[in-house]
Amino acid sequence: MSQFSRGALEKACLVLKRAMLQGRVGIGEAEFRMYQETDVKEVILDVFQPVFRVHVFQEDEALYVVPSDAQSLIYKSDQVRREAMNLRDQDELHLADLCAMVLGSVFYNSSAHSRPTRAVIGLSEWFHEVDRNIGKWTQEYLTGRKEELEAQELQTEINITGIVEKWHRMRLKEGAETYRASRSEKISFLKKVAQHLQEEGLVQFYDERELAPTEKWSAIMSKHYGMLERKEYITNLLA
Repeated sequence: MSQFSRGALEKACLVLKRAMLQGRVGIGEAEFRMYQETDVKEVILDVFQPVFRVHVFQEDEALYVVPSDAQSLIYKSDQVRREAMNLRDQDELHLADLCAMVLGSVFYNSSAHSRPTRAVIGLSEWFHEVDRNIGKWTQEYLTGRKEELEAQELQTEINITGIVEKWHRMRLKEGAETYRASRSEKISFLKKVAQHLQEEGLVQFYDERELAPTEKWSAIMSKHYGMLERKEYITNLLA
């Protein structure tokens, strides 16, 4: 770090702090202009990224930061994210992350990373996709194929058993005419996830019924290669 000037280090700290707090730094902000300076960018990319385990990148007129391990689209601690969604425990957070990943796999398929292949997805369709995907694991869980589940858990770093148990403990109300009126615990859970994604600028959640990806999500999917690889792997795993 001795090769960098104090000024470059101070500016890099300001840029990363703003990006972490907001998740996005716009072109009109001072920190965006600081990032354009070569030495500041080098500090962030060569020093701060590996230390803080983040991936910082620029897409058009904005600067973004996401976790480098691709466990989540959002750079915040597990505790902060659990509190934001009012989740009970870590297994519910894992379930929320999986639901978000399933949503992303519907918005973006493996042949079109940079732009969404779907402009809008209904809450009900998202629910059925999550339910269908978890169903594969459910069969292995119910039939006692523990070795297969354990192998998949090691590969994906996902607590599959915990996810299956959490999902199926939620009661699905029978006979609800609309998902908006339904008091289903599963639908309510997805709404929590959708609202959190909207607060983080990743989706637009219209009337609690439809979701659309934002430019921020498109930027993450097109530029953050770690997230792309993880998304493709999980999509193939759940297919």
